[in-house]
Amino acid sequence: MPSGDADLLDEIARLRSELAARDAFLSVVGHELRNPITPILMHVQKLRRQDQRRQLTPEQLGPALESLEAHILHFVRRATTLLDVSRARAGAFAVDPRWIDVGQTVRASVDHCLPAAEFARCAITCLAPAGTIGWADPLVVEQIAENLVTNAIKYGRGAPIRVTVAEDGDGWDLRVEDGGPGIAEADRERVFARFERLLDGGVPVEGFGIGLWLVRELVHAMGGSIDVGTSDLGGAEVRVHAPWHLAGHANTTTED
Repeated sequence: MPSGDADLLDEIARLRSELAARDAFLSVVGHELRNPITPILMHVQKLRRQDQRRQLTPEQLGPALESLEAHILHFVRRATTLLDVSRARAGAFAVDPRWIDVGQTVRASVDHCLPAAEFARCAITCLAPAGTIGWADPLVVEQIAENLVTNAIKYGRGAPIRVTVAEDGDGWDLRVEDGGPGIAEADRERVFARFERLLDGGVPVEGFGIGLWLVRELVHAMGGSIDVGTSDLGGAEVRVHAPWHLAGHANTTTED
């Protein structure tokens, strides 16, 4: 076969593979973004009915709007995750570091996850003392922490979760541990693949299947490392290590 024909076949195979990956991603997107829209719409319809019937008192309005706001923020987080995935895949995710209190930033992320943890009956212990100062992008650190805690809640329903921030040699560590089923050693690299979701009782856990993949992209953008092990809580432990200083200039980008 002439080399030109072989190159053409290779290019066709590559395009087919990219098209299949895009279709799979869009299928997951459609499913995952439709789910949070339903309760938002139901909540708005309920408020309209109560208002039309003059059943909505001022005392009820505040909590109702707070609940609606929580649903909308949940949707926005999902949409933002999709944007981050697209940017990371394109190698255009910019890291904008500054001096931050890593412990305080992680605690704020854990606070965002508390409603979901309470619903899943997961008690979270956060050992993130103030004063762990690092040169990092606060939004990146928040995303890493929130994704890891959300993942621990998802797979460790009803089990305790422990989040720890500590200094470690040339940088700082973030550890998220849970008392769930854990991750088998054979799966510890696979969990970082795109669209990969481990099974819970033989059934895939709902979600994009890109949480840990995105976390690894963000960690690498900070010049750090990430690995998975076994926690003394009985489940999984994900450890992120980031250097005190990001190498290079203030803005670095990921590369595929």
